[in-house]
Amino acid sequence: MPDIKLLARLALPLQPLFARLEPSLASIYRQLSQPPAPNLWGDRDIEHSWVAAYVPDGPGEGLDFGSGDSHLSLVAARRGFRMLASDLNPVQWSFQHPSVRFVQADALALPLPPQSFDLILNCSTIEHLGLGRYGDRVDPDADLKGMSRLHDLLKPTGIMLLTTPVGIDTVYSPLHRIYGHARLPRLLGHFSVTRNKYCAKKSDNVWSLVDENTALPGSQQSHTPSAALLSKLLRE
Repeated sequence: MPDIKLLARLALPLQPLFARLEPSLASIYRQLSQPPAPNLWGDRDIEHSWVAAYVPDGPGEGLDFGSGDSHLSLVAARRGFRMLASDLNPVQWSFQHPSVRFVQADALALPLPPQSFDLILNCSTIEHLGLGRYGDRVDPDADLKGMSRLHDLLKPTGIMLLTTPVGIDTVYSPLHRIYGHARLPRLLGHFSVTRNKYCAKKSDNVWSLVDENTALPGSQQSHTPSAALLSKLLRE
């Protein structure tokens, strides 16, 4: 069994070196792990910052659907919501909050009564449903069924904050879907859209705001490889 305290003392003089190397190592890892630019690198920065900006003031009950390790439940809790965060995988958070409770489960299958939530955070989750990537049952319409269930769980005055990839309708099984002119209206069919923003990347691999025609092109020839929809939805 190694002496942890001794190892820590020995490593102390190397910390300045590690600090200088860390950005370079992170850059190398990113280049090796990401596909050629433009790609989805940095999408969480865009999505999480947008969701955080539009979380309303509580009080109320909230659901973080497919929370992962993000801090969005904490953002909503600080605004006064009592948050239920759910994910199929375990999470490792660096925080605890009395108004945030995590359940490792499919939120859509939990025995929750209709109209349970004033707020639903649906941040880059819906596009994965039914593709088997996270051990879920393969179902080509699981995303549409999921949105219908979330609609039922939302109170009449509640809101959903949704982010998802958009562009040309495509399924990259088992990874995710991209929503275009055919499937996006079906995905949003149960909701009223009160605010839409689109972001996309071009050759510089940097996210920027774009108009709807750029994010949702009419043909493959005008396709922007990486685009995202940031949407605030109301229950109809």
